[in-house]
Amino acid sequence: MDRWKKWAVFCAAAVYLAVYIFVSYRNLLVFPFVHSDESWLAGLSRDMLAAGNLGVTESFFDANPRVPHAMKSLFHLMQMGAVGLGGFSVGSVRMLSLLAGIICLVLFYLCVRRMGSRWFALGLTVLLSLDIQFIYASHFARQEIFIALELLGCLWILLGKKGRPGTGTALILGVVTGLFVGIHPNSFLCAAVCGAIMVFEIVRQAAGKDKKGAVKTLGSLAAYTAAVLAVTAVYVGVSFQFNPHFLPDYFLYGKEEFELSSSGWARVGELFSFFSGVYGRDNGTYYLPDVRLEMIAMALAAGLSAAACLVMRGDVLSESEALTGESVSDSEEKRWIQNTRVILEGAAGLAAGMVVIGRYNQTAVLFFFLFGWLFAGQVLQLFEKAGRTIGILILAAGLAVGSIWQIQNQRPGEAENYASYLDQLAELVPADAPTIGNLNMEFYFDRGMLKDYRNLPYVEGGVETYIRENQIEYICYSDELDYLYEHRPYFHAIYGNTAFVRELKAFCETACREVGRIHSLEYASRVNSLRGAEEWGTVRVYRVKQEKQEKQEDT
Repeated sequence: MDRWKKWAVFCAAAVYLAVYIFVSYRNLLVFPFVHSDESWLAGLSRDMLAAGNLGVTESFFDANPRVPHAMKSLFHLMQMGAVGLGGFSVGSVRMLSLLAGIICLVLFYLCVRRMGSRWFALGLTVLLSLDIQFIYASHFARQEIFIALELLGCLWILLGKKGRPGTGTALILGVVTGLFVGIHPNSFLCAAVCGAIMVFEIVRQAAGKDKKGAVKTLGSLAAYTAAVLAVTAVYVGVSFQFNPHFLPDYFLYGKEEFELSSSGWARVGELFSFFSGVYGRDNGTYYLPDVRLEMIAMALAAGLSAAACLVMRGDVLSESEALTGESVSDSEEKRWIQNTRVILEGAAGLAAGMVVIGRYNQTAVLFFFLFGWLFAGQVLQLFEKAGRTIGILILAAGLAVGSIWQIQNQRPGEAENYASYLDQLAELVPADAPTIGNLNMEFYFDRGMLKDYRNLPYVEGGVETYIRENQIEYICYSDELDYLYEHRPYFHAIYGNTAFVRELKAFCETACREVGRIHSLEYASRVNSLRGAEEWGTVRVYRVKQEKQEKQEDT
C-alpha cells in the first residue's frame, strides 16, 4: 500500500512540475521586466567568455572603478555556458534561474518531507511554487535563486541531523557553503544559518548537561567553519591573482558603492527598514510584488511556531491538542519541536547574517520567505489531516489568484515589452556603433559597444573628452536623467554623482543631432516611481557630430 502511495505522490508531483515548467517557460521573457542587473551580469559573462579570462571587468564600465575578483566566478561560468549554447539573450540567462528554481522546489519538498507526510510535503511545495516572490526569483537572472538552492540543501541536511551534524556531514556542509561563494558572497548568509543552528544546539546540549554531545557538536562547528574558510581562501587567492590589492579595494568598493560602513545598531535599524521597504514596495529600481499578506501570515506563523514550541514540554498538553482536540504521540511531538527549533535557529541566523553583512538588497527577501513557508508548514502540522488539507487548498487558491493577477498586471502590452524596446533601438542605432546609454540596452549591442552612462561621474577630463577618446557615435539620453539631476543627491547610490547630466545634455544639444526617439513606458526609465509615466517614457537618440562636421557647420 505504501508503495502505491509513493507512486501516486510521484506521479502527481511529476505532472504538476511538467505543467509548472511549461507555464513558467511561456512567461519567462515577460515576467518580471528585464532589469539592468541582468544585462550587467550577462554582459560581464560575455566579456569573460570573449577574453577567456575570469579576471576581466565590464566593458561598459570602463571608467567606473571596478574590482576584479573570483567571488562570482561559478555563476559567470554557468552564464558563459548558457550564452555559448543559447546565444547572448535574456532567455538564455533566465533559463538558468528557472532550472535553479525547479531544483529549489525539489529540495524544499525534501525539507518538508522531514517534517511530515509525502502529500503534505507536496502540498507545501505547491504553495511555495505559487508564491509571487519565488516565481519572480526563478525568472530573474540574478544569483538569489541559486543561494536559495544552497540554503535549502543545507537545511535538508540539518533537519535530518536535528541540527547536530557529525564531523563528516559538517565538512560537506562547509564545502558546499564555500563553493557557493563562487555564486555570490551572500553565500555567507547560508554560513550564518548553519552556524547559528549549530551554536544554538551546543548551548542547548551544554544547558542540558550533555557535555559530551556539546563537545561533539562544537567539533562539527569547527570542521564546518574550517571547510568554509578553506574553500573561500581559494577564491580569495585567485582574486589576488586578478588584483594584488584585492582585499582593501574590495572593502573600499563595498563602502563607497553600497554604503556598508554603518555601525552595528544602525544595521539593525536598516534590517527593519529593509522589511518595511519590501512590505510597502518602497524601492529604487527592482520590481517588488505585493507580498503584504504573505509577510503578515509568515510573521504570525513564526510567532505561533515559537509559542507552540515553548508550550510543548514532555507531558504538557501540546498546542495541537489545544487547537484541534486531537493529541499527538510523543514521537510526533518531539519531531515537531526539533524541526521547529532548527527552523527558528536558522531564521535567527539569517537575520543576524544580514545585519553583519549590512547589505540589504530587496531581492534577498526570498531567503526569509523560504523560512516563512517552513513556519507555515509547522503551524499546519498542528491541525489534523483534514484541517491541513483544507488549509493548503485555501492557500493555494489564494496564491494562484494573487500571483496570476500580479503577473498580468505587471506584464507589459505588446508595444511596451522588451523586444519592442530593442526593435525601436535597432531602427535608430547600429548594433556595432559605440554608444552611451542605459545598461538595459546591453542585450542589443555587440560586445564592447555600449558604455553605461553611470561611467560618466568617473571620467577624467570631462564628458566631451570621454566621448571623443572612445569615438562614441550615439548617445541614448533617457528623460529620467533630468529627474535624477533635479533630485540629486538622492540617487547617487545607484547612479553615482549625477552632476554629469548637465554637461551631457549640453553636449547632446550642441555637438549632436537628434535622429529619433524611443518610446517605452516600461524601459525608458529604471526608477520604479517613474515607470509607466508618459513624462518619463522617452529616450532621445542623438548622433554625435564629428569634429570636422562641427567646424563646417560653424562656418
